[in-house]
Amino acid sequence: MGNRLTEQQICDIEDRFRSLHKILMNDFEALLNEVKENRKQEDTFKLAGSVEMPATNRAEQIHGFLMSELPSVLEIKDVQQFLRIGKVQAYELVNSGQFPVLKIGRKAKILREYFLSWLTQNQ
Repeated sequence: MGNRLTEQQICDIEDRFRSLHKILMNDFEALLNEVKENRKQEDTFKLAGSVEMPATNRAEQIHGFLMSELPSVLEIKDVQQFLRIGKVQAYELVNSGQFPVLKIGRKAKILREYFLSWLTQNQ
């Protein structure tokens, strides 16, 4: 039974896993903080009296949303609101594998670029 791991090997693997998990969580936390900061800046810009420019073509605006107004990291509710679909449909779409999704526990995060790429290919 030479394929069994020793206790020390198991501990080493667990330590490496914890270390990688910590690094990933720190990176993700930094990304979320960046997104939050961008949203604050966008909100501040809107509150400062900015005038929303009309979209010049259908590719720039869908359902009254300017594509540039989408957050850089979307959640299920963003997909649902943007496409004007129900919650169940949004979950089905996000879980369909049609575009990359980052799952954090039960939460799904989608990069805007991947979503918009999928959207333009499926219009």
